[in-house]
Amino acid sequence: MHPRQRKFIAAVTLGATIAVPGLSLGALIDRGGGLIYDTDLDITWLADANYAATSGYDADGMMTYSEANAWVNQLSFGGFDDWRLPFNPQLDASCSLTRNVNGITLNAGFDCQGSEYGHLFYSELGGTTGSPITDSTDPDVALFSNIMTYVPSTLGALGEYWAAAAVYWSPDLQSNYTIYHHFHFSDGYQRDFDPTIAMHAMAVRDGDVAAVVPVPGAVWLFMSGLMGLMGAAKRKTAV
Repeated sequence: MHPRQRKFIAAVTLGATIAVPGLSLGALIDRGGGLIYDTDLDITWLADANYAATSGYDADGMMTYSEANAWVNQLSFGGFDDWRLPFNPQLDASCSLTRNVNGITLNAGFDCQGSEYGHLFYSELGGTTGSPITDSTDPDVALFSNIMTYVPSTLGALGEYWAAAAVYWSPDLQSNYTIYHHFHFSDGYQRDFDPTIAMHAMAVRDGDVAAVVPVPGAVWLFMSGLMGLMGAAKRKTAV
């Protein structure tokens, strides 16, 4: 099992273990500068859900899996360059379907809350099966921009549907193989698919950006000086 997968499953398991019906212990925190921290999974999302296009890297942000992976691997944002694509665990009991892909069993369908996209859609943003995330009344939806939920009006064959703008790339990280998934913010559906089809991609990184921001030297000197003055005043009072 991939180390990142072990960490992710452990976080999801812990959240499920301590969960209380009707009470959400996790939260999305706006760290500013286009960075959103998920306290449940200890990951930070890039708030712009189509940053590949916004930044000018790609005309419309629709890329094959290899292109999306290349984009996120070169991405530097907010002082961080360790961004990655959100991923799915191979097995997720919360999913509505079980599939067999070349002899490999995996879960797919609706209600997949074990994936990072699924957790964001269902648990954090209040998405519902069969409805676009824009229908959610959860105020946290406003933390994100450019979430693709529409389907182009020029659709024809089924293959064109999978290339629709509402679909996002998500790899299934394993130690000995890779399965390419996608997630629909138009209805909360996810499954494996052809990596040569053009889809969108979001960026995420492990950890909380606020936890690693160093204290500026000037601020540290000021605080040290202030503490020194307080100590001196305390000693003078004692005398």
